[in-house]
Amino acid sequence: MQLKAVVTVVLLAFVVGSVGYMVARDARSTDETARERPDAIAANASQAEDALADATAHASPVRHVYYFHRTQRCSTCLGIESHTEAVLRDRFAPELGQGALTWAPCNVDEPRHEHFVRDFELLFSGVIIAEEQDGKILRWKNLEDVWKLAHEPEKLRDYLTTEIQRFIGEG
Repeated sequence: MQLKAVVTVVLLAFVVGSVGYMVARDARSTDETARERPDAIAANASQAEDALADATAHASPVRHVYYFHRTQRCSTCLGIESHTEAVLRDRFAPELGQGALTWAPCNVDEPRHEHFVRDFELLFSGVIIAEEQDGKILRWKNLEDVWKLAHEPEKLRDYLTTEIQRFIGEG
């Protein structure tokens, strides 16, 4: 009986240690990425604020591509954001330049962005495309498959391109 208790304690300690290691590794990865790209992160935050502030200033509908995330992010979350931003920059530059499409990464842990969790029925981080006019969301779509394709960059980029084009075309 005593041997069983010892084995149980050792196994539990192993599980707790393994989980702790994984959490620390992801946190370290997130911190390293943030240190490597401080200018990009600051620029994204500034762009998000500008996009949110300008949203009500347009008479015609504006489409927003949001990347909603929490403060603590894993490497997969950062990858989805990076690929989404790259698709917009590489494949939708004219729309971004004209202001017909905006890019706004948003941290929903910030009080001013908490409402998005309710507005878009967010359960976890993700990409949302929304159409807004006169400060009101007319329609929106959650691109849930970004998580399925997160580790297949080309398929993820093709999926994002197709869904954004389809959304724009339906407007």
